[in-house]
Amino acid sequence: MKISHQTPLENARRGITLVELSIVMLVLFSLVFLFFVSAKAWIQGSNRSTAILTMRSAQIGVRSHLQIEGKIEEESIPDLPLAIFGLDKFVYNGMNNSTGEPKADGEFPEHPVTGLSYGFVAENGDIVPPRGELYICTGGGNNLNDLTYNPQQSIYSGW
Repeated sequence: MKISHQTPLENARRGITLVELSIVMLVLFSLVFLFFVSAKAWIQGSNRSTAILTMRSAQIGVRSHLQIEGKIEEESIPDLPLAIFGLDKFVYNGMNNSTGEPKADGEFPEHPVTGLSYGFVAENGDIVPPRGELYICTGGGNNLNDLTYNPQQSIYSGW
């Protein structure tokens, strides 16, 4: 068996230097940072899509109900939200978080962003908006780039 003798200088060259370790850590931290930034953008996009789909479903439900009942636009229909939102209605409104049971007919679905909710564009939900205007919108701001996407009454061309 051959025994090799190494000097202390040769032993020092086998490890990694502090500079090399710092560069590796910098690269790893940069990748983790990019992951969190992209995950946040993905969640915001998902919430925005969910809000838009709920508003779109409500819009389709109102127009379908008008056709089925033979009603006209801008007419006041008593208890219209009861016909649109519910377990067996045009728009499923989900489960009640506190009781775990289905929400009552006429209640809005949960908004994907905590603390925000949907609201009627018209004064109350019994008035059918004219063609080109939304029935419900979100409780966010009026900016089209807003996370919750709350358009003005007739601005939803970005869909």
